[in-house]
Amino acid sequence: MNIIEKIKSTFDGSGLTVHYGTPEQLNADLEYAAYPCVFFYLLDTGSVQIQTAQTVERFEVAFYFANLTEFDFNTDENEELIEACKQSALLWLNTLQRSSVLQLVSVGRSQRVYDVFDVNLTGFALSVTIEEMQGFSGCDITPVPVCPPIYSYLDLIKRINYGITLEPKI
Repeated sequence: MNIIEKIKSTFDGSGLTVHYGTPEQLNADLEYAAYPCVFFYLLDTGSVQIQTAQTVERFEVAFYFANLTEFDFNTDENEELIEACKQSALLWLNTLQRSSVLQLVSVGRSQRVYDVFDVNLTGFALSVTIEEMQGFSGCDITPVPVCPPIYSYLDLIKRINYGITLEPKI
């Protein structure tokens, strides 16, 4: 499972549609999205953490929890939408803490979102640092034999058990 699939899996059962892409792709795609939704993109910063028995990736992600709004600056209506989106974001953060695939490292910053995209959206954004729970270990490396086997496994068993001499398969 790749990073994007792992992130998307943390939203299973949330009732939110989940979108991933670059900021430019998302801006174009949001016109056709189902709302309320969450959309995210990986930020440029990340790192590789070497732990005791494995190496895991740690990365920063921007998440936007959003809903459609009218283009006016009615503060009361937008604050209600922002509050609902914020509750979805905080609920997801709690869910993320129980994830078996990803670990919440930190929440960098939050932002109230209004009139930022081509579509009239209101919402709540988070910059989150996440780390994989399972990564790559030395056990994941399959050794490649230097020379191909000259006997098949069954031939070798016959040779050992019955003292049969075989010609090598070269």
